[in-house]
Amino acid sequence: MCRILKYPLPFSLERLPAETCVVGGAVRDALLGRTRGVIDIDLVVPVNAVELARDISRDYQAGFVMLDAERSIARLVFDGMTVDFAQQMGGSLTADLHRRDYRMNAIAYHLIEQRLIDPLDGRGDLQAKLVRMVSAQNLADDPLRLLRGYRQAAQLGFEIESETARTIQSLAPRLNTVAAERIMTELRYLLAVSHHDIRVVIAAVDLLQVWLPGIQRETLASELQALTAALRLIESQVPQLWQELNIPLRPTLPTTIADITLLYGLLGSLPSKEILTNLTASVAEIMAINILQQSASILWPASVVDVFRLFQITGKYFPGFVVLNLAAGRTLTTLKPLIDRYFDLQDPLSHPVIIVNGKELMSALNLPPSPAIGQLLAEIQLGQIRGEIVTKQEAISYARSKVAECK
Repeated sequence: MCRILKYPLPFSLERLPAETCVVGGAVRDALLGRTRGVIDIDLVVPVNAVELARDISRDYQAGFVMLDAERSIARLVFDGMTVDFAQQMGGSLTADLHRRDYRMNAIAYHLIEQRLIDPLDGRGDLQAKLVRMVSAQNLADDPLRLLRGYRQAAQLGFEIESETARTIQSLAPRLNTVAAERIMTELRYLLAVSHHDIRVVIAAVDLLQVWLPGIQRETLASELQALTAALRLIESQVPQLWQELNIPLRPTLPTTIADITLLYGLLGSLPSKEILTNLTASVAEIMAINILQQSASILWPASVVDVFRLFQITGKYFPGFVVLNLAAGRTLTTLKPLIDRYFDLQDPLSHPVIIVNGKELMSALNLPPSPAIGQLLAEIQLGQIRGEIVTKQEAISYARSKVAECK
């Protein structure tokens, strides 16, 4: 495509107006030599951005998403790449760049002429490893940019320039005007980059008092530092568990088990369900936090029954339980027997064989669906572990006796 961007656009450059420029993160990352798994390109065109995106979408069978009709921003989705089309704001490209959040993101690359346009010396900030605002007004216009500055500093290993840091702090109360969905999205990003620079993440979270009422900076710092240290230990010592920690909760949700474990530590003793509901967190995220809370109530599995119940509670979130215990001071040596059981698919405690299912139990005992069915199945599995139940008929007889006791 050019000397700056090392990948081709998935459509002909002839489809674009002569003054089209790449802006934002793609240019910044190219200048830094950074690569990302999914390529995101932001294009600024002088006129008719949405119409142009629709035409290219139709001709190249790309997915079309309207991101902001008011500001004329649309996204095309290709395999391994997204391309955003935005209409130039302010009458000229220079005016458009002066409307951006941070100087390092206000560098444009002219596609046809293959030259950089850098009216705010964003390259100087890249060399100095600084996140510097374009203006206080630009941050005030969209307060979510306050969090983005910290998040990008953590991602890049940069420092927040001193005047910018003071401005961010002074504007923090404006975050209460941002939609909850956008705050939650940025919080997910912050959790995902927390292992890069925990100091920056703590400073960002400190801005969210209105969304996380009662959060204590000192407690937060020590808790997140312990959790990130535990994650680093697992990454270096137990790579198989590290892979499990980086599995998303759902295919359509970027939050990983590691992220949710950090979120659990961030919330601490705060009313997590209420806070996460206010932030429009997903059902999967709220459920995962609840499971970690339940697992934390298990001081330590001292018996076979305790171990079984631990795996029943945690399920796929068992790696989060390991992180919490490492952060609390337990050692990998102590946790290894449980980790080995988790990865042993033949282990009767972590992966018990189901000899009767709920549907069969309801049919045999003429019972309606209810939480009691799950309790009966758990009791049957415990009976299997103790060697008291071996066959399906024994399981049904055992369940029948339990139902009779309750009548």
